[in-house]
Amino acid sequence: MFEDSLGTAWFGGSFDSALRENGADQWVGGFTRYRPRDTTVPTTPAGLTSAPVTPTTTRLSWTGSSDASGSLRYQVLRNDRVIDTTTATQLEVPAPTEATRYFVRAVDTTGNLSATTAVHVAQPGATVPPPEVQAVSQGSNWSWVMDGVNRGTQWKDVGYDVRAWNNGPTRIGYKIGGEATLIDWASLPTSPSGGKPVTAYYRRTFEFNDQASRYTTLTIDLVRDDGAAVYLNGVEVVRDNLPAGPLTVTTGASTAVTTVSGARTPVTFRVPASALVNGTNTLAVEVHQNHAWGGDMSFDLGLRVTG
Repeated sequence: MFEDSLGTAWFGGSFDSALRENGADQWVGGFTRYRPRDTTVPTTPAGLTSAPVTPTTTRLSWTGSSDASGSLRYQVLRNDRVIDTTTATQLEVPAPTEATRYFVRAVDTTGNLSATTAVHVAQPGATVPPPEVQAVSQGSNWSWVMDGVNRGTQWKDVGYDVRAWNNGPTRIGYKIGGEATLIDWASLPTSPSGGKPVTAYYRRTFEFNDQASRYTTLTIDLVRDDGAAVYLNGVEVVRDNLPAGPLTVTTGASTAVTTVSGARTPVTFRVPASALVNGTNTLAVEVHQNHAWGGDMSFDLGLRVTG
């Protein structure tokens, strides 16, 4: 027996003698080769957590392991017993009726087992988060005006009369390309100094027919060129690229959006949903140019509500 430079074990040797058919001696021998077994364990999974999916199911999730074999399975243990094996990094299990200990470990194709994760205790009675609601989609219809008139602060409040405003689907703007509603920039009023209005005002309502108190977060996908403030039911929830303090019809954006992609790509904000109410909600947005000779403007907004 010997071991070669690759770690392979060889067993065998030769017989004392053997004869060919013509009586001549010849060597006879044989070897058996045993390749080295993989004994390297996978790295340990991490970050085991649980979250309710339905009133009767809970999802366990964790960060995966790595291994030279490139093929791993995960054993999920409840207390000290394996209850399932999966190649994914999550598994749905029955919702616990009492505090329940879970662990996860990785196993490679040879059968090497990693260490287990730190214990995670899933608690009973966890609240299932409500489903995400798309309250307002991009491309929706909005009432809008861009006439250089100072509307004070009431324009953003619930019940403000916008029957005389324009109406159209987003994206609303000019000189960007691809607008669903094109503002006729040439027809906008011109100030004595030759500039155009820097501010456009937008409003729309939406119905929220779930229990608003179950929801915690508003996700706002905002297209604005250059700056904007967003209000929900009269409460300011987003201010982006605008100075602090009161905003008026002549307030300029802090900086200019200088690329077409910047004027078309949403910026995402996540804010508390405390201003959301059951029933009719009012969204109001003011979009400001950087200066009165700004060459373009763009607006669109999507709103998602999550628990």
